[in-house]
Amino acid sequence: MESIEIGERVKAFFRAKAWALLHDPPHKMWSLYGTLRLSEEGGNEREALEVWRRLGLEDAFGEPKECKEIVKLADDMASTSDMWITNFSFAGVSEVFEHDQLYNMFNPKLSTRIRQLERQKLEDFLKRLADKLKNFATDPRKVYHALYALYEVEWAAHELPPSLADTRIPTHMLFDHAYATALTLNLLWPDGKVGGYAVLVD
Repeated sequence: MESIEIGERVKAFFRAKAWALLHDPPHKMWSLYGTLRLSEEGGNEREALEVWRRLGLEDAFGEPKECKEIVKLADDMASTSDMWITNFSFAGVSEVFEHDQLYNMFNPKLSTRIRQLERQKLEDFLKRLADKLKNFATDPRKVYHALYALYEVEWAAHELPPSLADTRIPTHMLFDHAYATALTLNLLWPDGKVGGYAVLVD
C-alpha cells in the first residue's frame, strides 16, 4: 500500500514538472499573434494542453489539471522580475506586442530575426518528440527526464525559430522561461511554500 502511495507522489511530482515545461506551448509567440494555433479556440492553456495531448503525456501522467495551481505559482516566481517591469511599464496596455527580433539583453544592438514558424514543421517536431518519449512507456520519471533533455534540443535540431518568452520584452526565449519554471517548482513542491532546493552546475 505504501509503495503505491509513494508511486502516486512521484507521478504527481513529475506531472507537475512536465506541465511546468509545457505550460507555455513552444509556439506561444505565434499563437499570441494569431498566426499559428493547434486548437480551434486558441488561448495559451488550450494550446499547451494540445501539445500535452500530442506528446502522449496522458499515458505517463494523466491530465495536468491537478498541478496547475502550483505550476502557476512557479511560473509567477520564475518570471517575477520580468513581470514586475512589464506590469509597471505596460499597466493598462492589453494589446500584444509583435516583435520579430530576439535581442541580446546585454547589447540590444545585437539581435536575431525570428521567422514565422510553419505549422507542418511544428507538427513534425511534436510527432518526432512524441515518438522518442514513447520509448519510456509510462514511467513518469523517465518520461519527464527524456522530455527535459530533448525538448529544446529537438527544437534546435529541427532548426525551428526561437519563440519569445514575453513579447513585451524580447530578450529571452520561451525555453529559458520553461526550464526556469520547472526548476522553480523544486522550490515550491509539494505545498506551494518555498522549502525545496535547486542545484546549478556550471
